[in-house]
Amino acid sequence: MKRKTIIILCAVFMALSVLASCKMSDTTQTKTDSKQNVQADNNTSAEEDIPQEPAVPTAVTATATPEPTPVPTKEPELYTFNPHVYSEKLSEIHNKKWWKSFYNLVDAVRNGEDSFECHSKKAYDEIMDSVTLGDLYPVACVWVTGESNDGTVPYEDGIGRIYYTIPKKKFMKKLKKFETEIERMLAESGIKDDYTDFEKCLAMYDYMTSHFEYDYDRPEFHYGANYRTLMKKKGICCDIGGAYAYMLMQCQVDALEIQSYDDIYHAWTYVIIDGKGYHADATWGLRSEDTDLCLKYFMETDKERANDGFDISTLKIPLFMDVHGDIDKSVKYKAKDKKYSKLWEADYLGIDREKKVISCRNVYTGEEFEFSYE
Repeated sequence: MKRKTIIILCAVFMALSVLASCKMSDTTQTKTDSKQNVQADNNTSAEEDIPQEPAVPTAVTATATPEPTPVPTKEPELYTFNPHVYSEKLSEIHNKKWWKSFYNLVDAVRNGEDSFECHSKKAYDEIMDSVTLGDLYPVACVWVTGESNDGTVPYEDGIGRIYYTIPKKKFMKKLKKFETEIERMLAESGIKDDYTDFEKCLAMYDYMTSHFEYDYDRPEFHYGANYRTLMKKKGICCDIGGAYAYMLMQCQVDALEIQSYDDIYHAWTYVIIDGKGYHADATWGLRSEDTDLCLKYFMETDKERANDGFDISTLKIPLFMDVHGDIDKSVKYKAKDKKYSKLWEADYLGIDREKKVISCRNVYTGEEFEFSYE
């Protein structure tokens, strides 16, 4: 019994010793961990107090910025045939309906058709008149008419009939040839769509005065004279004046033939630039190609035309007359601006379109000078 008691006590003693040892080990480890944490904190603080070397930037490969794609510059274009010529001045007596009806006629003729829409009988008579066709659509003046040749009524119910005086197939060939010739002259004159109205007037005046000639054998009265002049390059004053106006309208310049009905009958061209009227007489400017262009009769005023010997009070624009020859007096067509007066004593030598100046020579002194037309 005593021995068993001793064994039990030894076992209890050993168990207590093991527990005590474990507890001491945990305490020691806790102290050790705490000490290590304190040292780590001290080391971190010390490192933060030490100035750090600046970081070396990572090399970045430069990417070249692509050059912007250049926008192509539009080259100025030569004029091509325009069947729908227009005059702002003429619109003072003819409204939009009239012009629409006229263009309907032109389009119908170009397509070889026999009728067109027209808003009134009065407009039909005006549009089919030889003066209107001669000045605004010369190729139709001789071979297209509003006079019935088959017993049909020329105009009824908003439809105007077209009568051809020659076989239609033959006429269409003439029409094509006419349009081709107009385009050829526009190209040969060198006029482009970026020219100012003054530059267009000067270029066409230069071209026509050196390529056309006066027709001393032409009959006094001749239907389709503008057409013949444009195709044959010769005519009298009214033909050349009308042809010059038509070529300017092809270039979108407002121009109309004008005539003097005093003791000296003569015709030339009335030009409108920037809302101002001028007289340009290509007939009196005719010359040989190897002769300098005289600007005496280019961009004149009413007063200067009077100095040339004309009674300004008798001036008439044929397209302002009705089919009976009565003039519409409501339209004013004056020429008072003297901007180009210095040119009336000069020969034309050349042009600098960038500087907007032309080179000239005074016909009396021989002195050369530059004239700004801007």
